Amino acid sequence: MEKSLVKKTVTILIVVSIFILILFILSKLGNYIILIILTIILSYIFSILTTFFHSKKINLVVSKLLSIIIVLLFLGFVIFILIPPVTNEVSKIISNFEEISRNFSNFLKNILDNLRKIFENFEYLKIDIDKIFTSLTESLGNIILDIVTNIFSFLNLSLKIIIEIVFAFIISLFFIFDRERFLSGIIVEIPEKYKNRFINFFDELNFNLKKYILGQFLVCFIIGSSLYIFALIFRIPYAGTLGFLTAIAEVILYIGPILAFILGLVISFTVSPSTALWFSIFYISLQQITSFVVYPMVWSKFVLNVSPVVIFITMIFLVSLFGPVSLFFTVPVIIIVKSVIKEFKNSTLYEKFKKL
Repeated sequence: MEKSLVKKTVTILIVVSIFILILFILSKLGNYIILIILTIILSYIFSILTTFFHSKKINLVVSKLLSIIIVLLFLGFVIFILIPPVTNEVSKIISNFEEISRNFSNFLKNILDNLRKIFENFEYLKIDIDKIFTSLTESLGNIILDIVTNIFSFLNLSLKIIIEIVFAFIISLFFIFDRERFLSGIIVEIPEKYKNRFINFFDELNFNLKKYILGQFLVCFIIGSSLYIFALIFRIPYAGTLGFLTAIAEVILYIGPILAFILGLVISFTVSPSTALWFSIFYISLQQITSFVVYPMVWSKFVLNVSPVVIFITMIFLVSLFGPVSLFFTVPVIIIVKSVIKEFKNSTLYEKFKKL
């Protein structure tokens, strides 16, 4: 019994130590962390596209050039075509926030007025409708304002992010054309008895990260484009911005979709209550479809099999070290940590601990 307790305690301490060590290393990278992560993501995208073209019997160099052209076109589309109108529309949302909030408050007031009339017939039910209304409007107003302000703050960082994307693109170009030499240079330095394990470890990590990046991009595209089309059909204002922000928010697990839903619900109320109802039904249905159908198809089980508690703890650590932007990189960090822990469990060192 005591040996079992020692094993569990040692295992927990090792897992926590590995997790803290990775976060400590990341914290020392400081302001360069976003640049490094963007470089890694772009490198993986290049690798995915190059592998795809090369599998179609296209020359390797041509495959790399094609992948570069596609990524350049995509980045150009995002930076020069997508971001400017989105920034402009977010500015309009903020300038019209008072009107949007007033319309939403009026809708709530109508509901509560109807409730007041209903409960007037029941003397034993004493409900302070005015107090409820004031509390609701103040709370919702603060929540909505915080959401919009955070969105605007994020978009204000777009110039910095664009500059980092450009640098990341240039660095990843060197990696894609010198990838084989770079990797072989690392492998040569590894002792022979650990070489196969090292290669297998990074092959599996590489597979899971590629699967996540490709799957997440597909999910963001499906949700963002679906919501954009829905907003156009129901004539919800700021359709493009709503679709874009919803797609971006999808990267932040649990929290992102909730914030996107609140923002979309409030904007749809400016059209009509029935539009808000249809928006709610559509958005919740879309989330259910992606959760139970799309995610299992495009994400590996290694990525999906993560406890929500682990995700939230990781989010807290990352935000405390690098700020809110780090929320977008929660899952890749978890994938890396899980890979390290899995490799440790297969090591001889872990076997020695089990014998304690």
